[in-house]
Amino acid sequence: MNIQLDLKENALLPNRKYLFTYPDSFRIWINEYPRASEYIRKNFDYFIKHYLNTKFGIDMRDTNFKTAHLRKVLIDQEKMNFRLQNESNKH
Repeated sequence: MNIQLDLKENALLPNRKYLFTYPDSFRIWINEYPRASEYIRKNFDYFIKHYLNTKFGIDMRDTNFKTAHLRKVLIDQEKMNFRLQNESNKH
């Protein structure tokens, strides 16, 4: 049995860790998921611009910025954090 999730490459899957680590607006934006609640859509532009600027230093006015690149960087960072955590648990 296959389940089609229609996800982008390196998307943040909806698990407990990501639900508590990243805000709704960011997860919807980074995953390019169009079906968000009305509340999230209403505050989306302000919140995502502010979050990206404070958390990652990204200015959304930069026309060269690509969402796929941030997804790749983010997933690589998560993998590195996971490895470091596993290494520290072994000692």
